[in-house]
This record gives sequence, structure tokens and C-alpha cells, in this order.
Amino acid sequence: MNTTCLSGHPFLKTGLSLLLLSLLIWNCDQPTKARARPPVPENEKPAAPSAWVDSASGGIVLDLNAMAQNGELPASDTVQISYDNHFSKNNKRYLGFPLAELLDAVVFKRFAFDTTDAIVHFECTDGYRPTMPVSLIFGQNAGYLVHRDLEAPPGRAWADSLEEARFKPFYLVWDGTQPGDHRFMWPYGLIRIKLVSLRKEFKNAYPFNNPEMVAGFSLFNQNCMKCHAINGVGGVIGPEFNYPKNITEYWTEANIMAFARNPQSFRISSKMVPVQGLTDAEFKSIIGYLRFMAKHKALE
Repeated sequence: MNTTCLSGHPFLKTGLSLLLLSLLIWNCDQPTKARARPPVPENEKPAAPSAWVDSASGGIVLDLNAMAQNGELPASDTVQISYDNHFSKNNKRYLGFPLAELLDAVVFKRFAFDTTDAIVHFECTDGYRPTMPVSLIFGQNAGYLVHRDLEAPPGRAWADSLEEARFKPFYLVWDGTQPGDHRFMWPYGLIRIKLVSLRKEFKNAYPFNNPEMVAGFSLFNQNCMKCHAINGVGGVIGPEFNYPKNITEYWTEANIMAFARNPQSFRISSKMVPVQGLTDAEFKSIIGYLRFMAKHKALE
């Protein structure tokens, strides 16, 4: 047989073309591991997300560790404060940067977040989650995120290993505050900051339909809510105050005030920190809010 003649046959030409095309398609469909690429060097990998919009609340979330890794934090400088809440010492010196500068650069300029009735939510490594109104952060008392105690021994960020474990990566301090001023939070082990609308964050705890109760809610939020919850909104270190039973349904007003001011006089092993700096009128405002919330129980 004359193979030369057969190879020029139109049928064979078509068949060979189809065979070559099939081989090309088969090769493209093989698992990607057959054509694995070399690993991407660490310095070329995309940076971890450091700030984003929370889909559930519409708030802005800042991951402080990721921001530090990505070089997005303000430059650090010496921070000197007149009084320190945790160390009970005057004129402490740290290394850190202003909280207001961070929020202004990221939250307001990058995301154009609306601060109307906004609050700041702090999240710590130990589960402590206090909140503050945004207005306090931009008030006369400056807050700083610090990451080193300048009075620590050489080569250490904090005085000892216990402080190292508790206070890193960041500790929020304030200049110009007075002892017992519970409006200002001093969270340590701070890893995340969230800004959110008060109406969304406290939708089950805020007295929207009764303006007379707002003052009591504000005092409760500043002094109690970092540890206690109302309808599941607030801290989890202490007991829930409204669901399924409101505290005013089983404690008298006098006992609530006495316990808050001196917990160990009721329970010798109580770890609750005494609530100081509130007048009787302010305590009664809080209790009035609690009584109001007894008629508004809604746990989600």
C-alpha cells in the first residue's frame, strides 16, 4: 500500500486534525497539580484584611494586629498621662499613638462613617467588651493606644511576663481623667475596635420610646454594661439583668445600690469591682431604667 498517497487523503487529514485537537483539550483538563506553580514568597502575598464593613450591623471593624502587620497604624511616640487606672500611678510613660488619629484616618476618611449616635466597641483577648460614645473619644480627654511601658526593664515591653500576657498587643489609656470616672474605658489586651450605630448595637436595650429613661440607660451603659447584659445586649462576665427575670423583680432598690457599692459585703468571694463615683440620684436613675426594661423583654 502506498502510505504516501494515503497520508494525503482528505479523510485522513481531517482525522489527524481532530486527534490533535482532542489531545490539546485533554491536556487542558488535567488537574492543576500537574502544572503547580511555585509558592508565592511571603513578601508578595496579599496583606490580611485590616478594616472592613460588618455586613450585619453596617459598622466598621478594625483588626489592630492586621493593621500593625500591614503598616497602617499611626507612628508611635512617647505618651505621658497624669493618672493610670490599672497601675494607680501618676505620670506614667508609654509608647503609643492617639486613638482619635487612628479613627479619623481609617473610619472617617476611608469609609466616611456616619458618627451620629455612634459608639465604639472594644474587644479584648480575655472577652472583655466595653463600649463608649464616639463623642468622648474626640472630647477634651485624649485616648492613646500604647504597646510599651517605657518604665519597664531594658529589652522588655512590660514590667514582667504577667503584664506582657495581659496587656499586649494594645492597652488603651487616657490623659486627664480622674479616678472613679467610669465613662472612660481602660481595656488591655485590645485586639479589635468596632464603630457602630447605637440604635443597631443596642436595639434590644435602648429605651427608644421613652426619652426619660435615656439618662438611666447611659449611666447603666457607662458603669455596668461592660459586665452585665440587658436582653442579651452587653457583657457576659456578670449575670443578665432582664431576661428571663429583671433584677428589680427579686432585689430591692436598697440592696442593689448597697451591693454595687460593696459587693464583698454580700458575697465574700465576689470578684465584682465596686461601682464608685455615682450619687444616690444616679443609682436611682439606673434602677428606674431597669424597672422600665422589665416590661420590655426580648431576647434574640
